[in-house]
Order: sequence, then structure tokens, then C-alpha cells
Amino acid sequence: MTQRDIDTWLVRLRRFLSRSRKKIRPRGKKSPARPRQPAQAQDAEEKLLQNQIRTWLGGLEQRLANERRWNGIRPAVVITTTPVGIRACESLAWESEFTTLFESCCYLTEYEYRYWCKEESDLKFQFHINYWAWIKTSV
Repeated sequence: MTQRDIDTWLVRLRRFLSRSRKKIRPRGKKSPARPRQPAQAQDAEEKLLQNQIRTWLGGLEQRLANERRWNGIRPAVVITTTPVGIRACESLAWESEFTTLFESCCYLTEYEYRYWCKEESDLKFQFHINYWAWIKTSV
């Protein structure tokens, strides 16, 4: 596996997301949509997720350097989160310390990730690492 293989996989994921976000997908029967939160609660959730993701991303370079498996190759970083978490990632992507990292990063919802895995699974995580960042309850 080469960096080019990983980069190509990430391009396919981004194309999938672009197409997928234009479609209306069915939601799972067991997980009803969360009730709409007040703006203040959404802001608080976004800040919590942003801090959690920032902390994890802040140590990622060192963890990758210590992992022989990647051996100098940068995996695609997939952050599976909520719509509020996606906004948190969009904010983080503009921070100068994460600009380069977000070039190999993609953030999406759990449903989008599950649909992607059906289309092109990477069960052995050859191309990506996956970080789950979400809050199960309202803030």
C-alpha cells in the first residue's frame, strides 16, 4: 500500500459524500431523530465536541509516528460524528495548526459512514483510521 492508494481512497470517500448528501436516505427504525435542541444547547454541544476532537487531533501526529504500521504513510482520518460535530470539524479545519491534517481528513455522520462501508469497506483499516466523536444525550 502506498500514500497514493490512501489518497485515492479518500477522494472516493469524498465523492461518495458529495453524492450521498444530495440523496434522502432512510433512517434506522431503532434510532429516532433527536428532538431539535435550542441554539444554546447546540452551541454547548459543538464546543464540547470541538474540544474533544481538538485534543484527539493534537496528539495524532505523535501516535502515528509511534505506529510502525503506517511507516511514514499518512492514513485517511475519518471522523464519525453528528451534524453538530460536523460543524465543530468545519471550525477546526480553519485553525492553522490543523490545516494540513484536515487535507487527509473527512468528517461524516454515522449513517454516512455505514453507507460508505457498504459501498467500499476497509475492514482491516488499510486506508484509514476512524475516530468516533459524538454525544448521546442533549447537553
